[in-house]
Amino acid sequence: MTMSVNVLYRALLEASRADAKRIFNEISEGKRVQLMNVRLDDETELRFDLVLDHSEFQGDRLNFRGFREGVAGLIGAMGEALQGESNIPVFNEQGGRSMLFGIPGLTQVGEQVNVLMLAADMREPGCVQLKLQYMEPGQFQARAG
Repeated sequence: MTMSVNVLYRALLEASRADAKRIFNEISEGKRVQLMNVRLDDETELRFDLVLDHSEFQGDRLNFRGFREGVAGLIGAMGEALQGESNIPVFNEQGGRSMLFGIPGLTQVGEQVNVLMLAADMREPGCVQLKLQYMEPGQFQARAG
């Protein structure tokens, strides 16, 4: 999870606005974008790709500014969780090669709330496909009573 957060940070927040916007435009059109290769301690290389599922996005239209704010919120929440001492919930698909990190990144514009989460799919050898996924925000509201 730490490596995934660092890759997203470098590719979408630390990168120039033009580079980050190019990535956003491609993933918002349903394309898979190669973000970077990371050399591991054992000298093997691991490629990180990115996709976006915005089918549950709430609002008129997802734009770059809102997307980048959502990513910043998600990375901030994940960074806090990594530094904290609590267990981070991870939801695995059968076979354990795909997982959803149970840390939501929340953004709010007016009354509209959006929840962005990160999944990682490692079914392809030598590649981690990161998936930013908007989730229906109602399932994250505190239950009264």
